[in-house]
Order: sequence, then structure tokens, then C-alpha cells
Amino acid sequence: MTDPLLRHATPTDTAAIIDLHHAALRSVMADAGPGPGDDDLNDIRQHYLEPGGEFLVLETNAQIIAMGALRRTGPTTAEVKRMRVHPDHQGSGHGRLLLNTLEERAVSRGIRS
Repeated sequence: MTDPLLRHATPTDTAAIIDLHHAALRSVMADAGPGPGDDDLNDIRQHYLEPGGEFLVLETNAQIIAMGALRRTGPTTAEVKRMRVHPDHQGSGHGRLLLNTLEERAVSRGIRS
């Protein structure tokens, strides 16, 4: 396995992001299947990037294994959304890496809460 690469999500990642989302939810028996709850994942640019947020993925061996987003809710506020780590990669610090990076980027954008 190669070292994970942390990067911004791209439109070509949409299917892999949705697959990861459902795999993570299935692992805790919380997956309701595809539906309107996935709308933000189908248009990451509109829901996260254009309002001034972030959507990051962690990739290894050409597979997205983790994701996390920062959604701006006001001029100095935001919320962490869509934190998912594939069940096969949990417990390796990937979620912590994503959260720390999102927090650092939030502070750099003037987000205080």
C-alpha cells in the first residue's frame, strides 16, 4: 500500500465518494441507501466549495479511503460534514488527519466557530 494522498475532491470522484459514504454507513447499520440525502455529494462544488468550504479526500492505491468536508454556515462559522473512513481503513489515524486539516483550513479562512 502506498502512503495516502490528501487532496481536494474533484467531480470525477463523485461515484467513489458516494460509494465510500454508503460503505461507512453500512458498517454501522445506518445506511438508508441512495436518495435525496446524497444530493450534496452529487454537487460538491455547489454545496461546499462555492460557499467557501472544503471537501477533501484521502486516497491510496487509486482508491478513496476517507473523506471530510467543511461547510461554511456564516462569515465566521462552519461545520464539519461527511466525515467518513472506509471500514477497512479505520483505526489508522485517517479521520484525525482529515479533521486536523479541515480545522487548520477553517482557521486560515477566518472561521472561529
